[in-house]
Amino acid sequence: MFGDLFEEDGDGFSSSTPGTGVKGRECEPPPPRGKIKLCGIKNQGGTCYLNSLIQTLVFTPEFR
Repeated sequence: MFGDLFEEDGDGFSSSTPGTGVKGRECEPPPPRGKIKLCGIKNQGGTCYLNSLIQTLVFTPEFR
């Protein structure tokens, strides 16, 4: 899955185009799992940063 995460082509930029994943595959969320039908969210590139910002603001007394 992450075998070629840090591989670069000659110019230092990724060769994939926006909207496509590794080796030209379309980026899509994983298929639903089991009875509960959960599959997560599609990562838009800043999901983890937004999550950390929200958590920081929630636990900052001045913003409560």
